[in-house]
Amino acid sequence: MAILDVGREAVAEQDAVAWTETTRLMCAAAYTEPTFAQEVVEELVEEDYRAVAVPPGVDPEPVVKHCLAAIRRKTVRDRILAANLVLAVLFFLVGGLVIGFFVAWATVAYDLWSATYGVATKRLNRHTFDPAQAPSVASSELARRTEEIVERQGGNLTVYSGFLPFVGSGFDLGGWSFVIDLRKGKEEMGNRLEPVPVEAKDLYTGVESALRELGMSKLTIEDGLFVNGTDIRDDRALLPSPTGRPNSSVDDAELKRCMIAPTHRVRHYTCVRVTDWRGELVLSMYLRFAVANDRLFCEVSEFLLTPLKPELHRCDGIPPDPEFRDVVRLARRALMATPGLSLRSPSVVLRPLLRQRRRAKQLKWVKRDPFFDYGAPVTVLDRVRSSDYSRYFQLLDKEMYVKVLERVILDAVIDVLDERNIDTGELVERRSMIINNGLMVGGSLETENLAVGQGARIAGWFNRSKPQTGSGPGSGSRSGGGSRSGGGSRSGGGSGPGGDTRNA
Repeated sequence: MAILDVGREAVAEQDAVAWTETTRLMCAAAYTEPTFAQEVVEELVEEDYRAVAVPPGVDPEPVVKHCLAAIRRKTVRDRILAANLVLAVLFFLVGGLVIGFFVAWATVAYDLWSATYGVATKRLNRHTFDPAQAPSVASSELARRTEEIVERQGGNLTVYSGFLPFVGSGFDLGGWSFVIDLRKGKEEMGNRLEPVPVEAKDLYTGVESALRELGMSKLTIEDGLFVNGTDIRDDRALLPSPTGRPNSSVDDAELKRCMIAPTHRVRHYTCVRVTDWRGELVLSMYLRFAVANDRLFCEVSEFLLTPLKPELHRCDGIPPDPEFRDVVRLARRALMATPGLSLRSPSVVLRPLLRQRRRAKQLKWVKRDPFFDYGAPVTVLDRVRSSDYSRYFQLLDKEMYVKVLERVILDAVIDVLDERNIDTGELVERRSMIINNGLMVGGSLETENLAVGQGARIAGWFNRSKPQTGSGPGSGSRSGGGSRSGGGSRSGGGSGPGGDTRNA
């Protein structure tokens, strides 16, 4: 595939870097965004019962460590502000109030200065960032939870919440499916040959072999199981304890068993994923084969992760050596933030108690609710994704990867069936319709619903802060506009970045 080799030399040095832009920018956001660090810790680290889904292209270990470090800094700041507030109240004099406000303002200003210029611009820029140099974790319990998050990202079991199983994969681009009659033999020299039986594992093997022949360094192929979080309460293989978290992996025997004989609850998919633009463009294609009643069913679901929101890129625009106007701007920000931070600072004493109360309440809920959802919710790591392509070339690269991978997958299926004397004439026709529909440069244009640049917006993209039934992070329900029908149809899951409306 020569098309995939274009520009490889130009980006070879960039691709050699171990970390991704999404990882670096999320680490910086822990210090520059007001609530990011707290949300990461609450939704990932402090979660006791639900699964965790970390989006591809993100290394959770340095992100979590920097978020914990940022919270420690803010805790020290709040303690100083709380003590200063108490002293100001005790010595309720005009002079004491003025001095107390000055001390509070100086504390807030120093915190902003050190977080912005001491950490974000000095240690977390493109030239100096090193994920291995992330701050150490303060306690063994937090270290254990951080390691658990890293292990869960590499697991082969996804316990999802809500409607769509592919949590953390981004926007639903839609997909396609078809059914092939395995009883119909192909014609050769005027004779119809006797078809040879084929199994799902033969098709998975053939597709994986064809994809690996592409030689794409950005391509990964993984097998995984998907199950809804409300369906595992009594399954000790997936949930060791009703008052604990679900497993993140199953053994290879169980994985292969579900590949051959999936159930209504647990389904196997092979994820074909391309991670490009340093983690800010991730295309995931979920592939499933099922053979039953002498017929083959093939399903492909496509999802896209777009770049992070523009505000998470602002740290790269902060000058490492601030000028006088930058100092004045920071002092003004500190002045505006001081009253609110000072009044809220006494809550630092109550945070451990509130955390314990929240955990006790959730434990009571888990014990009493037989339909408790153990699935991974939408987290801040999903919500910080933008609704825009930041570069037009990202749209074109997405389209290139979609078409190349679709072609390879369909060709591999045709080859496997052809080797077993199964007629593939109908599938060959549908292959052309699946691949040729969508964005066509230089010919007829079947318009995509897309957003390009700062002014273009897309509705319905990562606007949900909590999981909802029938919805996911930026994903549409697959009933109606996102429904799938057999016979090679491809319909988009809704409007979104590169969200095709393809009806083969």
